[in-house]
This record gives sequence, structure tokens and C-alpha cells, in this order.
Amino acid sequence: MKILNRFTGKLILEIETTLRANLLGADLQGADLQGANLLGANLLGADLDFSCFPLWCGSFSMKIDTRLVWQLIAHLKRCDTSDVSKKAKKALEALEPYKNEFCRYRNDVKQI
Repeated sequence: MKILNRFTGKLILEIETTLRANLLGADLQGADLQGANLLGANLLGADLDFSCFPLWCGSFSMKIDTRLVWQLIAHLKRCDTSDVSKKAKKALEALEPYKNEFCRYRNDVKQI
């Protein structure tokens, strides 16, 4: 598998797909992870800012850190969710107290 910077096309990382990726502390900023199989990958401390986060089953079981949890919540809470189901709204409401946690990591992300 090759991970390329989506802006420059530069190769960031190349690994054999039969191995589990250990991306502990990797700088994946700008990486296009489309199609990457990150099943069980260790992403603790990885910088995924401005990357394309994989939203398919190949990302199940990957190990993530607190920063990425806050970042994903920040994105969810900033989406227009006016057309989601009541059940989805209830789930999003449970995230309300955490919507600005990511702001501690990035001063360019404004609180809502």
C-alpha cells in the first residue's frame, strides 16, 4: 500500500498490505488514505490533519488517540445535521459537551 500526499503526490509511506501498519506518531498531514486498509493499524499520535480519513470497513479496529477522537467529534458537531433521524440527533446531542475539545490542539479551530 502506498500513502501519497494528496496535494503534492509525494510518497509518504509504503507498506506491505499483509502487515498491520504501525503509524505511531506518523505525520500523515495531507495524506490521501482512500482505499488504504487500516484494519488494526496503530495511529496513536499520528497527525491526520488535512488528510482524507477512511470511512469504510478497512479502518475498523485501528488504534486512535484522544486527539483524533476530539477531531472527529469537532467535525461531526460542525456538520449540518438538520435532516438526520431523531436517533442520530440524540447520539449527536451526547457529543455536545465535547464539541470544542479539539480547539486545545489547534488554535485555528474556533469554538462553537
